Amino acid sequence: MLIKLGKYSISNRGLAGDVGFALQAIKNKSIGTYMACANPHSLVVASKDALFESALKNADILVPDGTGIIIAAKILGLPCTEKVAGTDFFLGLSRKAQ
Repeated sequence: MLIKLGKYSISNRGLAGDVGFALQAIKNKSIGTYMACANPHSLVVASKDALFESALKNADILVPDGTGIIIAAKILGLPCTEKVAGTDFFLGLSRKAQ
């Protein structure tokens, strides 16, 4: 499940859902699948860097890595309540991949 925040489709699956999505991509041997982190800083950087903007837009998993993203979603009435930090995603995926 995704929410649309500006130009970006950000996951609202939560940590368990994002890790599960990544594990399924691995099991399906999906080539070129990648995740990225959306936070206020990364979105500002992307607004000035077309290549980085494209990378965020095309990520298979774009996690809401920042309280600012959660607050923006709440203000806009979007269903995204769980911050998923990149490190939490990495650690969660590492635990499940053992």
